[in-house]
Amino acid sequence: QPFTCNVDSPPCNKPPNDGYFIHGVYDLGINTTIRNSYFYASSSEGILLRGGGGAVVEHNVVDENGSGVIFGDLSPKNDTFAWNIVTNSRGVCGACLEYFGIWSYGEVGPGNVAKDNDVFGNVSGNFGPLPKVKVEDNIEVDPLYVNAAKHDYTLQPDSPVLGYGPE
Repeated sequence: QPFTCNVDSPPCNKPPNDGYFIHGVYDLGINTTIRNSYFYASSSEGILLRGGGGAVVEHNVVDENGSGVIFGDLSPKNDTFAWNIVTNSRGVCGACLEYFGIWSYGEVGPGNVAKDNDVFGNVSGNFGPLPKVKVEDNIEVDPLYVNAAKHDYTLQPDSPVLGYGPE
């Protein structure tokens, strides 16, 4: 029988096992820009805005990661997450309850905002704890991808979120 890691404890969270802590983007920089990209099938966060500040993350698709985006835990500040589509967050740890679309964890600095995003179908909820992140004008609707199973994130002509995601 194959070995499967489905918990956040040894040996599953230690290399070379199945990558519980693999992120699409792990940002600790200053004034990082992430635009018009696709992040999918990472076992942990699609996008981790862990520290630094002034990041602009816009017009991306973040699908089927452990979590969509997380603000924290090294006091990120003045980061903006906007016009993204965040869908289908789920993970390998059956006991974990942190498969949110957008959330924060630990120390989070001032000035962070998540606005004008579509956040849909995330296992633990579309929005998790966000005590120091301004959340405004987000929607929660099926984006109507052409074929997410094959990672074709083109939006169907009748999608309610035309203008969100990559331009």
